[in-house]
Amino acid sequence: MPAKHTNDSTYIDAAAYALKQLQRPASALEICHFLKSNPKFEARIVGATPQKTIQARIATDIKKNGPNSRFFRTAPAIFALRQLSDQGKYNPAPKRIYIGFNRSRQLDNSAICSIDLETTKFRPSVGFSEAEYIPLRFFKHLPLRYMPRREALRKQSVIVINTFITILHDNQVLCFEPTSYMQDNERIKNKDTVGITGYLYHDDADLFDETGIGFKNAVTREFYDFFHFLYKDAHKLISSVRYAGVLYDDFSDERKMRLALVSLVQTAEKFDTDNIKLGVKNMHWKCYDEIPNSFFKFEPWSQYVFRMLNEHSFDRHK
Repeated sequence: MPAKHTNDSTYIDAAAYALKQLQRPASALEICHFLKSNPKFEARIVGATPQKTIQARIATDIKKNGPNSRFFRTAPAIFALRQLSDQGKYNPAPKRIYIGFNRSRQLDNSAICSIDLETTKFRPSVGFSEAEYIPLRFFKHLPLRYMPRREALRKQSVIVINTFITILHDNQVLCFEPTSYMQDNERIKNKDTVGITGYLYHDDADLFDETGIGFKNAVTREFYDFFHFLYKDAHKLISSVRYAGVLYDDFSDERKMRLALVSLVQTAEKFDTDNIKLGVKNMHWKCYDEIPNSFFKFEPWSQYVFRMLNEHSFDRHK
């Protein structure tokens, strides 16, 4: 009886072979059916759910190797060979390379920063307050608590401090529609946003000192985390990070318990969004010199930020 090989390379090589023979993108189940019908691989693909093993192996390879992986996704759980795509063998060519959302961001339960409302009279004002009115060092004097993320998001006696990272290039801002993977607020579903929502953690050093270095480091980390499989050298995209101010609104019960520190991240280049999905929808660049007709399709935090960008642009051109 032929030996039953079950190591990672066997599944990876077998999947690459199947996709090359099929000459089209395919699901893990389709790949598995093809291999089981081939005597060369029938004995090597074992287990109760080999299609799940194949999917996991390919997904791990994509996450580990990024653009150097032999595989890419054309849709959730649909895989293709990069070699065939580069050679123009796919007809029609896949319109998008799908890169899934980093689910570890959802599952992480590390201690995050929040303001203890029981021991301070501080209550944020609704709206956007610019950095000159609420500088970062202001938060150094507030009673801050660090607790596991899921506990903090449920607790009514604290306000969680979020980062709201807005990505800019020249006079354009990166917009997208969060998917169900990212949304924890039903009332902002199907709304566009101009910000990546992140957290500040217990091991972030010097977050609120006068230099702003600690805060910039935290923002840069959240940027890398969001774009973790887009570029291996994602840090080279960032040309500057600036704290812009504080956002707070009472749009929903969930938002009432959050406060956002807005950061503006300028990128050195306007990276392509036409063929890449980061577990989000409709990612595109939008000029902020003019408030668009679609302005009210943005969720509230983004409306405040978009107005601020527009006003600053107007002031520069006066």
